[in-house]
Amino acid sequence: MPHLQKKKIQGQKSGVWALPPKTAQASEPTPPLSPRLERRAFVRHFCDIGALVDSWPAQIENISRGGVKVVIGRRFEVGTILKLEVSAAGTESSLVFLAQVVRASPEPSGWGLGCAFLQEISEEEIQGLLMKDVDQ
Repeated sequence: MPHLQKKKIQGQKSGVWALPPKTAQASEPTPPLSPRLERRAFVRHFCDIGALVDSWPAQIENISRGGVKVVIGRRFEVGTILKLEVSAAGTESSLVFLAQVVRASPEPSGWGLGCAFLQEISEEEIQGLLMKDVDQ
């Protein structure tokens, strides 16, 4: 077992005890400030796609395999399960997804809802939706 160094604990005037500040040695490089860590499991694709959310008109602002951000004219509570309908590019049919609201924030054009899909969607479905964005 390596020899442990004892650190002298100094009392502060406030009565709170603290270890003395660590002095940085010149040989130790200071770590760079890290930008905000990205915690997303999937790539987010930015878009502008019209959709219906529980029969309300909405705009999809971004989508990933795990979730979607929609802007809609009304607020839904966190935890609400929503039906998201998007017409498929070049067809009369529509794609339907179920998503749960995980975040709701006011925006100038309505409410921004961050939603997690109840079942992950495929990359092919995302690409089909993004092709619809290009066609619009």
